[in-house]
Amino acid sequence: MGNFLKFELGKIKRYTLSKTCLFEINADTFFVVFNEAVDFEPGQFAMVGTETTLTRKPYTLGLWDGKLAISVKVVGEGSRYIVETGNSIEILAPLGNPFRPPQNKGAVLVAPSCIAEGIHLAKTFESDLYICSKTPLKAEFLAEIVGKLGRTKCVVGDEAFIKLLDEITEQSYSWIFVSGSKMMEEIAYKRVRARSREIEVYVSLNEYMGCGIGACKSCAVETFEGIKHVCTDGPVFRGDEVWKEQ
Repeated sequence: MGNFLKFELGKIKRYTLSKTCLFEINADTFFVVFNEAVDFEPGQFAMVGTETTLTRKPYTLGLWDGKLAISVKVVGEGSRYIVETGNSIEILAPLGNPFRPPQNKGAVLVAPSCIAEGIHLAKTFESDLYICSKTPLKAEFLAEIVGKLGRTKCVVGDEAFIKLLDEITEQSYSWIFVSGSKMMEEIAYKRVRARSREIEVYVSLNEYMGCGIGACKSCAVETFEGIKHVCTDGPVFRGDEVWKEQ
């Protein structure tokens, strides 16, 4: 796992949260901010409970004005509940291993559904943030991010994403962190490494999880070091642990 530490079960707590504000990122994705602060490190995630499903759902974590934030793409009843409910929400956190990048300059690439994590990593590691979306972001929300963070660029569409990956390899980054769909992460890893073997690419795998603590084994992934579990061995992996270079 390189620059990662095994998460500690003793630090996991159950939190009851109340929402303080909600931003619309685009047509189906929202930025949810809670009143409470939760102790976590960059790269970790939470299992979020809803009243519509029996199992909690995993969401990567971020901060907004010092308060816990998550990005939620509405794909079913559970995610819709998180966005629309006025009730308190229970989570289990922090889960997974913290991300420890190399000391040199890096870049963070995220899909809209992972913006909360991206903002937190970019701020913590003083990195450039690139938001890669299929559809345009709401201008008001993008302005909020730029106002708080700076160093932010948004690209829309597949062609713009590929062009961005090529541009990134021409800059002085020693590492890149990618969080989004598995296809987005695989494309980013293979494209960047095909053009520059000097850039280390890390990916936050967003697999289905039933528990978040390694009991259910539903988040198993094949790596070149054998079967690993995203919740306990990740969620962040080096790209070369998961995919072959082209």
